[in-house]
Amino acid sequence: MVGIIELLLSDYLYHVVFVLLILLFLLGWKIRRSSKSRLKQDYKVDGKEAYSDLSGTQTSEIIESPILYSSQLGLSGKPDKVMMKGDKAVVWEYKSSDAPKEPYMSHKLQVACYAMLIEEEKGISVKEGIVKYSDGEAFEIRITERLKKKVLRKLDRMRNLKRGATPRKNHNSQGKCTACIYRDICKNNY
Repeated sequence: MVGIIELLLSDYLYHVVFVLLILLFLLGWKIRRSSKSRLKQDYKVDGKEAYSDLSGTQTSEIIESPILYSSQLGLSGKPDKVMMKGDKAVVWEYKSSDAPKEPYMSHKLQVACYAMLIEEEKGISVKEGIVKYSDGEAFEIRITERLKKKVLRKLDRMRNLKRGATPRKNHNSQGKCTACIYRDICKNNY
């Protein structure tokens, strides 16, 4: 009888420990996810709108032209919204899709491009950007020197492709090659 009780007790403890581990994992995941996406509330309260293209009408005192252009970068763009926070600008980019687990690199690069355009054309420092998705989830993007260098590398790569360079294949998937816009010029496709 004692052996059966010990077996049941050890089995019960195993299940309790297993359930607790799962709960701890889920709690950690939730905390990590919410801390990455949570925005500082003072952007909404203290920020002064410098430009917005969301309503279809320009509402700007600081950024007069909605299209920013950089002859140095050979790049132009129009952010969805720019808020001023003190003497720094915060770029907002709105997406029509639901939020991924993490913002896509292309979205980070887009925000960084706008930041670089604003810094060059307007002389306003941009250290942060926001990507907000249709489901309300938003991510803060830090505009670092590393991210800016990645933008410059991507721009160089795009210019090389435009001049006829062969795209680099970064996968082993026939499906990706079939759907790729470079499939007709790529020497490495399936």
